Formats: sequence, C-alpha cells, structure tokens
Amino acid sequence: MKNKKLILPLLGGVLCSACSSWQWQADPIHRDYRPLIKSICIENNPKVKIDRFQEMLINRVESYRIQTQAFNFPYKPGSCDFVLNYDATEDYDSGFFIRDATLKLYNRSGQRIGLSEYHVYRGSLDTTKYQENKIKINRLVDGLLTVKKK
Repeated sequence: MKNKKLILPLLGGVLCSACSSWQWQADPIHRDYRPLIKSICIENNPKVKIDRFQEMLINRVESYRIQTQAFNFPYKPGSCDFVLNYDATEDYDSGFFIRDATLKLYNRSGQRIGLSEYHVYRGSLDTTKYQENKIKINRLVDGLLTVKKK
C-alpha cells in the first residue's frame, strides 16, 4: 500500500517533466558577413525589464571585438551598418528567470542576417531555466555571431 502512494506522485512528476521544455534556436550570420561587422548599433528596448540585460548583451558582443553603440528608436545613427534588436521577458517560478529572449541582426538595407532565440515553455520543470541570465545571454549572442558553416 505504501508503494502505491509513492508511485502516483512520482509518475505524475515524470509525466509533467516530459511535457515541458525549453528551446534554443539560432540562425547565425553567414560567414561572408562576419569580417564586415566591425560595429553594431543596438536599439534600446524599454519594454525589457530584466536587470542589466542590455549591459550583458553589449559586453558579450564586444567580447567578439565588435564595437557597440546603443540608440533609441527612431534616432538611429547614420553610421550604423548593422542594427541589433532584442526582446526578452522574464517569469517567476520560485525565482525569476528569462522566459523568452530574441536577438535579430539586420544589415543597412534592413534585411535580417541573423537570429537567435531562447524559450522556456510553461510548466517546465527543467532547472536550466534558473541558470544565470549572463549564461543565457552569452549563448544567445554566441548563437548569433558564430559563423554559419556552408
């Protein structure tokens, strides 16, 4: 009888964890673009309330020896050959964590040349969602700026 009481909650937990997930997805820049990217203008997104998100984003981009310049829409500097847009939301589940984050890189003509995304789906019991934000942001930038193989 004791075993039956343990099996039901255990089975429920296993089933719930099987239904939940997180996902990283990247469509990195083409290798022809990488040598051209000396600086990136980063459009401020005031909707992103995650503490130090933009600062960590800038630090990671600059670790690739790419200069950055932040700007507020619609005041994009004329010197911007590449523009990075970002969006991110956080959620709470016994602690705050990044639920969704997206980076999109555009060339001067407005063509998207790179994409990197991270999503945690509701109900996720995966503890990697609690990793430091810096780790997730670094992975997003790496996914965007790591050259795509032919």
